[in-house]
Amino acid sequence: MKRTLIIVLISISFSIQAQKSSKNGSLSGIVVDSVSQKPVEFASVSIIDPLTNKPVNGAMCDTDGKFSVTQLDKGNFQVVISFVGYASKKFIVALTDKIN
Repeated sequence: MKRTLIIVLISISFSIQAQKSSKNGSLSGIVVDSVSQKPVEFASVSIIDPLTNKPVNGAMCDTDGKFSVTQLDKGNFQVVISFVGYASKKFIVALTDKIN
């Protein structure tokens, strides 16, 4: 039986700069096992453009399950988190100028 992944914390930030620079957004968080609540080491985090279904960027979790993806434009993205033995987790995030 495949286990599921959950995201404990997702921090979305987009720094506002005086220049008209793109790709200054970031997405970070922690991937944990939904049953044991322990971090999932080395899980893959992919950022996908939902319009083209092509990868934009990605990262690998560290030994504490933490990840950070930088150099993202504003817009909507599909986040896909996967690891061997787990069901992949997919969700949509929106990067905006607003800081939550």
